[in-house]
Amino acid sequence: MTISRSRLVDTEVTRWYHTISRCVRRAMLLSEDGSPERKDWIDNRLKELNRIFAISVGGFSIMDNHLHFLLRIDVEQASQWSVLEVARRWMALYPPRGSDRKPLKVTDEFLKLKADNAAWVAATRKRLSSLG
Repeated sequence: MTISRSRLVDTEVTRWYHTISRCVRRAMLLSEDGSPERKDWIDNRLKELNRIFAISVGGFSIMDNHLHFLLRIDVEQASQWSVLEVARRWMALYPPRGSDRKPLKVTDEFLKLKADNAAWVAATRKRLSSLG
């Protein structure tokens, strides 16, 4: 039986977690010919997410059909971000989209509007420091 992450992850006990992400339906994560493009894409995406979240990557391994990560949750880092920094990080991850579904440019006014919503900032700060 599985246990939800909210009950499994406790930063008071430890901040370090080993996670595994597997491909479904026996799909292969890397191409059969061993070309490095997908591995490089995963590496670059991981670096990008590492800059956004308050979670540090201690190590990782890219296997044929799954990934292993050693992650450290840093709640204190997230608590030190300004409200504008929280909004900027979230918009880097989920940029607003127009009616044509294309990403819109994030303006200072838009960031300020989001940062003025204290409930949104608190929930977003928590999400940016969560494994969920």
